[in-house]
Amino acid sequence: MVTFVLSFVFFSLAIAGLAVGLLAGGAQMTWLPPLPGESQQWDIFRNLALLKPSGNSLGQTLKHMKSYLKNRTSLILITADTTGDWIEDLLPMMWR
Repeated sequence: MVTFVLSFVFFSLAIAGLAVGLLAGGAQMTWLPPLPGESQQWDIFRNLALLKPSGNSLGQTLKHMKSYLKNRTSLILITADTTGDWIEDLLPMMWR
């Protein structure tokens, strides 16, 4: 999973020149607003490497994330949580 995320970030920033951010739930919430460039790539890589799990469910994390996301923002959700309990917390974000 981490390999996919790193590949996506590298492609988006280095090859396509897009602005990419990171919002990650863990022991501490990580928020890097979308920016283009190589320094952003390394900030994302570093923050992904330092993530530690939290006791929060993915649903709780999604509820907290809502305030960080603006209209017309694309969200790619990558999770190992297969319970599906978080889907109802994701749906309101789709309708913004």
